[in-house]
Amino acid sequence: GVETCAPDDMVCHGGIPLSPCASECSSKANCIPSILDDVVELVSEVSADCDLVLYTDSLGYNVEDIKLSAEYRDDGDPIVCNFAFVPAYSTIVKSILKRVPTEQYKKFGITIKEGESSQSLLERKHKILNGHLLYKGWIVIW
Repeated sequence: GVETCAPDDMVCHGGIPLSPCASECSSKANCIPSILDDVVELVSEVSADCDLVLYTDSLGYNVEDIKLSAEYRDDGDPIVCNFAFVPAYSTIVKSILKRVPTEQYKKFGITIKEGESSQSLLERKHKILNGHLLYKGWIVIW
């Protein structure tokens, strides 16, 4: 592979500070690609109506639970959105997808096709439900 500079290595970067490309603080000419680049558009879409946004991540594939431990005041009833970034094929995503009642699929445009394999249905659910499921107060994004 190609060797790259560490994000905080100012000597290697020639004194130019770089931010992740997904960051609003970054210049697209001077940014570092990250795993969040692929979900920027989705996060913008699902957080459009949020006044306050809280993010966390649990990037291990064997994560089975996420606990919400934020405190905030309801001054003026702001819309608070909590987002958790997790790997798409992690234990927690599999668990969350299994809990979606079949009757809820129609709300997301998911129909069970006759003769469809469970793997094919799972792949469609992965694609369509990303960013639309809530787990213990967190909107889960994979």
